[in-house]
Amino acid sequence: GQPRVPEKTVDHLRASFAHSPKKCTRRASRELNIPRLTFWEVLRKILKWRPYRLQLLQTLSIEDKVKR
Repeated sequence: GQPRVPEKTVDHLRASFAHSPKKCTRRASRELNIPRLTFWEVLRKILKWRPYRLQLLQTLSIEDKVKR
C-alpha cells in the first residue's frame, strides 16, 4: 500500500488548526507544505475532523409555505 503519514506531520496539522481553527484548508496545506489530498486524508481519516464552511442562506417565511 501507500506509505503512512508521519506522526510529525499530523502533529503540525493539529497544532495549526488549534492555533487558528477558521483557517481554510488550502492555505493551511500551503503553509505546512503538505499536498491537499494528504492534508484531507489526515483531517478525515486520522484526526476524525470534518472541515466545513458555514453558508448563509435565505430564510423561509410563512408566505413561502402558502405559495408552495
